[in-house]
Amino acid sequence: MKTYVAEINGEAIVAFSAEDTIDAYDIVNDAEGGVQISLLKLARVDGSVLWDGTSAIIARRATDIEHAKWLRGCEQSTGKASDGTVIDPEMRDNPDDFCLYLIPVSDPEDDDGDDSEPHLRVVS
Repeated sequence: MKTYVAEINGEAIVAFSAEDTIDAYDIVNDAEGGVQISLLKLARVDGSVLWDGTSAIIARRATDIEHAKWLRGCEQSTGKASDGTVIDPEMRDNPDDFCLYLIPVSDPEDDDGDDSEPHLRVVS
């Protein structure tokens, strides 16, 4: 698996894992898939939308820095980080389903107001 980034209007939004460029394209263009659904559900921390539902979502290979961020977030989620942190125990089963938002996001439906880890999201 390789790390890819979904980019909208030239802005890197979310890093994810895919087999190859064709798989990455399919992942970001699946209207019923987790990436598009989360882009419509989540918002920027200022409340603005991540995606308008019509702009093109481009899948491209992650830069080294984006890959390192994805890997660090994945390690935290799966408990493989050096400090043993486990954000999502279910990720141990399939870390390839992990997506890392590269910009701060929030969930407008989350009423607890806790955005302590707003950029870590799992999308299946």
